[in-house]
Amino acid sequence: MNRVVRAVLIACIAAGIAYPTPAGARSLEDPPAGLHSASENLAQVLQHYNASEGGHRFHTRIATWRVNEHGLSGTYMETTSGEDFRASLTLGPLVTLNGRWHGQSWRQDENGLTVFTQDIHQKTAISEKAIDYAFDHPQSPGDGVELAGEVSAPVDAYVVRIHPRGGRLVWLFFDAASGLIDREEDVVAERRSVTQYDDYRPVDGEMYAWHRTTTDGHPNNDEEWTLISLRNDVPVNPTDLEIPADRRVLVEFPGGEPQVRLPARVIDGRVVVRVNIAGRGLDFMLDSGAGDIALDSGLVPVLHLQTIGKSTQVVAGQFDRSNAIVPEMQVGDLRLRDVVVSTLPFQAQALPDVKIVGLLGFDFFRGAVVRIDYTAGTVDAIEPARFSAPDGVTSLPIALDDGVPLVKATVGDATGDHFILDTGSVFTIVFSGFASDHPDAVADQGAGSLSRRDEATMAQGVGGEILLVPTELRSLTFGGERFEYFQAYVTQSARALEREDEDGLIGSPTLAHFIVYLDYQRQRVDLVRNG
Repeated sequence: MNRVVRAVLIACIAAGIAYPTPAGARSLEDPPAGLHSASENLAQVLQHYNASEGGHRFHTRIATWRVNEHGLSGTYMETTSGEDFRASLTLGPLVTLNGRWHGQSWRQDENGLTVFTQDIHQKTAISEKAIDYAFDHPQSPGDGVELAGEVSAPVDAYVVRIHPRGGRLVWLFFDAASGLIDREEDVVAERRSVTQYDDYRPVDGEMYAWHRTTTDGHPNNDEEWTLISLRNDVPVNPTDLEIPADRRVLVEFPGGEPQVRLPARVIDGRVVVRVNIAGRGLDFMLDSGAGDIALDSGLVPVLHLQTIGKSTQVVAGQFDRSNAIVPEMQVGDLRLRDVVVSTLPFQAQALPDVKIVGLLGFDFFRGAVVRIDYTAGTVDAIEPARFSAPDGVTSLPIALDDGVPLVKATVGDATGDHFILDTGSVFTIVFSGFASDHPDAVADQGAGSLSRRDEATMAQGVGGEILLVPTELRSLTFGGERFEYFQAYVTQSARALEREDEDGLIGSPTLAHFIVYLDYQRQRVDLVRNG
């Protein structure tokens, strides 16, 4: 499925609000229930697993699964050769791909658009390396791997806690009788997911679970995967693993026109674009902080659309998200046909006559170089193949792993590589993880209230509200410019918004100092100081 649509910060609406943790509430990081002292030590548990699992290594593997998730059925096929792989997930009418080819990771979304990724999310990989090392060295498994205890129900199992520095918190349940892994619990941002493994079968000397289910407590998110076939060390054609080109051109320019002016205006830092669907003029926010194109779910019946699947997500609050296919969208002279969009509850009032009912995110930016002139209040779309950056630009590379552009910025003397360049945010924000690691960098210089945490600001986001605390930064350096005594905000209790491995948001208060060229095809943003 497309990446979650990121919360859009709209406006300050309240002050002095804090949310206490309910008494007795169980933390996501709490150990599994029912733990007691183990009758074996960690080395014995790991050695038992090694003996039971088989530990064979294969150069190639082709696996095919039957998948049920989000109310949809489909298949997943993964072909692996050495370090290279290519995977395809089909759910109903939606198809997504991802893989790695000669060290370059990539993905292709439901609209058939391919993007190189930079593997910025390393928590899972770090934890996987830690447990692999422990399996290879059971007598000295390394830091971050420890035996938490033993549970008696639903089966007798030893629980191993994996939490290396920088990695994800994971508990693995090793069946006391078989030695194999029955259960896995992972902490991912705002949720704790539980995966059950069963139906182990021997394949080429290796025990493999042919069935697994995953839940995070929301029924819409339940997954069931059943292995259909598994073939090891079979011939694999290298061309089957290569990075695919885009399946199609999504954003269509009028014949012969390399650049078009969009029906857009800048309202209090928000870029609002008029979009026509089925003869209706609708206001969308031009939002680089959105990982796809999104539409308010209230418009689905009005536009006679059919939703595809359903998941429950948590960003600013909890909400249900589906997909739909819009036959045609018109953005000025641009055309987008058969567009897969997200549908979710979202509306924002920019002015009395402007109701924002959608987000133009990744898939729109991927099809055009988008030029935003905040001072002039204009937005242009430029055909990527015919775009040349103007003289005097500062060019920054961007990572698009989640469909949102991540850039480098420096707060005080502390540099973060993963600030989200977010045209949908009317704030520049430092996430709490970065602030915790660099308290001096976010220390209030007098015009904020970071030193007085009884004062706070709320911002509206998808599904709810987000608690922020204002601070006056000593400096913010971005795009080759240093801004002194800069007003920003620090998140509080916003774990879902912050996701993982991200440092903050560069919003319109910063971007308005530039003419911004967002060039997703070349994975860069070009900035021209507007004086």
